[in-house]
Amino acid sequence: PANWTDIDALVLPFVFEYNLPVFSRNGAAPVAYPGHYSTDVVADKAVAQIKTAAAAHKSLGKPFYVQIAPVTCHDNVHYDAESGGVAVATPPYPAARHAKLYPGVTLPKGPNFNESDVSDKPAWIKTLPPFVSSNATFMDEYYRQRLRALRAADELVDKVVQQLEEEGLLNNTYIIYTGDNGYHIGAHRQGSGKETPYEEDIHVPFYIRGPGLQQGVVNNAIGSHVDLASTLVALAGGQHPVIADGQTMPLHLSAKQGANFTQPKQQYRS
Repeated sequence: PANWTDIDALVLPFVFEYNLPVFSRNGAAPVAYPGHYSTDVVADKAVAQIKTAAAAHKSLGKPFYVQIAPVTCHDNVHYDAESGGVAVATPPYPAARHAKLYPGVTLPKGPNFNESDVSDKPAWIKTLPPFVSSNATFMDEYYRQRLRALRAADELVDKVVQQLEEEGLLNNTYIIYTGDNGYHIGAHRQGSGKETPYEEDIHVPFYIRGPGLQQGVVNNAIGSHVDLASTLVALAGGQHPVIADGQTMPLHLSAKQGANFTQPKQQYRS
């Protein structure tokens, strides 16, 4: 894509094949990594990208932006070519080293889990029957599989931080940890998914650390993905893009760092 120096992306129909990731770098012919765990391959590629970017930064003074997007903990999706390309979705596959983690962990079950009274809910919720015990048992294991798969993402984050530290750039780099959607398991009698207007689906993690940011601060302002570009440009000391749909998110910066940061000109969403 335009304005990207280097892009190494998973390609369909193998994007969600945990043990058969296939990548295309800058539009070149796809390269398969059979038997390699997808998140581990993404981690290795991320470290390599950081090494290259750090070298350019040191020699030319160029800043860099690296976006790392493992697919975990999405369901594993296998396209069966022998049956005409039918997609078969199963719970996410953890790396083999994590397959037996969390044997006693169960799904957190809030008041809306398998809700008994759905009389105040939309018609499509009212048609859903209550779960039976086997449904709940499956959801517990499904939740464990998601946690197990995420352990490799934890290790990816650790590798990224270690590499930045080795390059001497950790204290001069903003690291953002976020996702593309929330997720529900069992809320309001639903199985699992991410496409409803309920809290479980619309809440997305957003953590940021870096120079000048105050530690341990929580901001309850409402943001959205469209605000990321404006916020990143502001952190880099640039002007708010004229064509941007979003706004700069309010960040808690030190006085010195805040002097170079374009705070929102109007009341942010709340």
